[in-house]
Amino acid sequence: MTGATGGVGSIAIAILAQMGYQNLTALVRKQNQVEIARRLGAGATLDANTLKNGKPMQHQTFDYVLDTVGGDVAASLLSMVKVSGAMSMCGNAGGNQLKTSVLPFILRGISLLGIDSITPPVEVQDAIWQKLATDWNVSEQLVVDEISLADTLSVVQKLKEGQHIGRTIVKVQ
Repeated sequence: MTGATGGVGSIAIAILAQMGYQNLTALVRKQNQVEIARRLGAGATLDANTLKNGKPMQHQTFDYVLDTVGGDVAASLLSMVKVSGAMSMCGNAGGNQLKTSVLPFILRGISLLGIDSITPPVEVQDAIWQKLATDWNVSEQLVVDEISLADTLSVVQKLKEGQHIGRTIVKVQ
């Protein structure tokens, strides 16, 4: 799971853990993210700084990768997906380009799936919101900050530097 201590990733990892998934690995950049990822449900963490960018094929490590970052992080992890595995993508904070090779697709038969959060039918959206309010309710586990509109630039800077954790709610008065 990339972005495991960010807004989308933290919710996803908490939901997956609550649903009983095991062997969840969280990709982290900073040491202070390790404990947060484990508290959310990750059994292991992987330091993003150890990823090898530019290699079309790497050791088969993951059955499935949920990527919320994109860019070089996604390309690196894509090359680590096991035979018949898959990667889903829903973010582009690390860039909206995917510089990769066809080798993982044609030699390992992996699938790349996009997550559409904009255009699902209203019935699907309603069902997901209902699950988030009941079966998937993980709100007590999440890291959430509330800030004023005046503080948004400092939070954006933290996002750019990979220092931001959790979700941030901007309170507009």
